[in-house]
Amino acid sequence: MNEHPDHLDLAVGQEWTVKLPGLGTAGYMWQEQVSGPPDVVAVSWRRGFPPGTEPAAVGVSAPETATIRALGPGDVTLNLVQVRPWQHDVAPISELRMTVRVSMTDPAT
Repeated sequence: MNEHPDHLDLAVGQEWTVKLPGLGTAGYMWQEQVSGPPDVVAVSWRRGFPPGTEPAAVGVSAPETATIRALGPGDVTLNLVQVRPWQHDVAPISELRMTVRVSMTDPAT
């Protein structure tokens, strides 16, 4: 997953979406772990194939999409981890880690 940034700059109200490979048929799901103030970002998930796409073959895992929404100014470390939710104290099979900086104004201006 080297195509994903390790640092993300967003302005309050902006969103960034990342599509992640699924392994739901093996029991794995992506989850977020946010380190830092709880009011900086919110992560929402969409699991499955986008509407209007061809159905996948039986046994094919659907992708998962995380949308990171900037709520308020600050810095957090965001880990997206692929785990089996019922397995505790087991390392994720995949992980995407990034620092997210949220500012009051658009970082591109």
